[in-house]
Amino acid sequence: MAVIFDKVTYQYETASSARSAALKQVSFHIPTGSFTSIIGRTGSGKSTILQLIDGLILPASGQITVGQTKLTANSSQKNLKNFRKKIGFIFQFSENQLFEETVEQDLIFGPKNFGVDEKTAKSRMKKVLDIVHLPISVLSKSPLDLSGGQRKRAAIATILISEPDVLLLDEPVIGLDPSGQQELMAMFKELNRQGRTIIMVSHEMDQVAAYSDQVIVMNQGKMVENGAVEDVFSDERRLQANHLRLPPALKFAAELKKAGFPLSKEATSEDGLSDQIAQALLQRRGLS
Repeated sequence: MAVIFDKVTYQYETASSARSAALKQVSFHIPTGSFTSIIGRTGSGKSTILQLIDGLILPASGQITVGQTKLTANSSQKNLKNFRKKIGFIFQFSENQLFEETVEQDLIFGPKNFGVDEKTAKSRMKKVLDIVHLPISVLSKSPLDLSGGQRKRAAIATILISEPDVLLLDEPVIGLDPSGQQELMAMFKELNRQGRTIIMVSHEMDQVAAYSDQVIVMNQGKMVENGAVEDVFSDERRLQANHLRLPPALKFAAELKKAGFPLSKEATSEDGLSDQIAQALLQRRGLS
């Protein structure tokens, strides 16, 4: 499903009951099947955008279109249950959302809440456990008996079992070691290749550069940039002005280019950069 924001403003009430704008006239288009990252300093409006896409909050003005559903200030929260079947929201520390006595009960809860019968829900279990790389034996275990990484994967499985078309990721790999982060990001990218639209909020610029098709930059509630990875990360000064840093791979690539080393601007990940360096060296030696 595509996601379109058309001049969306969102306001929240402060402690003094005054209203403050969290988003200001934000417009963008996220294509179906894309992997889009939303970046910006803390408080720039990133997580607010995810909540608006899921209909957890409604805009003060403007319109949000998700697939065939239109969300405005006048939309009814009561009518959004069927809509949310198609949206999977993976929060920061999503493992804290596990609350049943066993992993199996946690997995069944979401589909049953959306009207899926228990037999159908159980038939999906092995598939989603395979996706998140958990053995079938975890079904009988308490979430409390799992490791931190396993709990994170089990929580993600509880979202995937409802077969959403759109995945909203809010700092999805926070708290994991580098190996665990890489495994989860590879899993999300594979889900994206299978056709799901992925929208991720992250402060990890290297992951944003390596996995995204499109990047939206937010600053103080406004969208200040929207484009392909190589375009958004092409100007370090512009990034710094928005309180962001250049991903390490792209920073190293920029230094190599300054030194005259032949690289294309498409080297947006460490693996891609290392491949280009190896190819350039082979060409210099006449081996390719």
